[in-house]
Amino acid sequence: MSAVTESQGKIDHTLWWRFNRLLERYLPAGLYQRSLLIVVVPIVLLQSIMVGIVLDRHWDNVTKVLARSLARDISLVIELYDKSAKTPVTIDELEKMATQRLRLRLSIEHNASLPPPLPVPWLSIVDARLSRYLDNEAGRPFWIDSSSNPGYVEIRVEAEKGTVFRFLVNDERAYAANTNSLLFWMFISSVILLSIAIIFLRKQIKPILELAHAARSFGLGHDVSHFVPRGATEVRQAAQAFLNMKERIERHVEQRTAM
Repeated sequence: MSAVTESQGKIDHTLWWRFNRLLERYLPAGLYQRSLLIVVVPIVLLQSIMVGIVLDRHWDNVTKVLARSLARDISLVIELYDKSAKTPVTIDELEKMATQRLRLRLSIEHNASLPPPLPVPWLSIVDARLSRYLDNEAGRPFWIDSSSNPGYVEIRVEAEKGTVFRFLVNDERAYAANTNSLLFWMFISSVILLSIAIIFLRKQIKPILELAHAARSFGLGHDVSHFVPRGATEVRQAAQAFLNMKERIERHVEQRTAM
């Protein structure tokens, strides 16, 4: 049993060692670049998850509710038409009611027919949702155009033979039209947060880079008397230890020279 455990431990150690070697090979060599990755990668992953899962589900659910509500309003208007006297006065009142109360911009066309079906836009959830709910709620032949008029969705329903109801509704009544603005503000907020994080990161990394530069310059025999410890407590301690070591080395060199 111990031999199996030891063998498994060796395999895990080998895999971990290979993973570290892979990271060392492809990660940037500089401290600032690596620190920047530590800040940027989680934010990018979080935004990707938000856009790919949360917003997609939110948009789909909101569109489902709006499309069902719109289909029911259209079905209600058609049902009122079926139960009316169908005189010019009642038709005019129905158009006004649909336009003013339901915001449907209804116009009833006589001696008309539905146009040929349009090709469904690629990845269009709106057309699929509206088609499903119109078929369930109205139960009449219909025609949908969600791409020709920017900001509007045109729906035509054949209430009876030769009578077509033409609805022109704002796109916000058919689907979640403000998703683009939400994505825009999410992107802007991410850029602002990243900028603030990068500014603070530079202030934390710069003293470490100065310490490394001072140590390298001192090793090459250059004067580093201008170097002053600054930054976080740990960085100051390391810088002070470097200065103490520098003084001891210089004192030792002076003693050797005097001898």
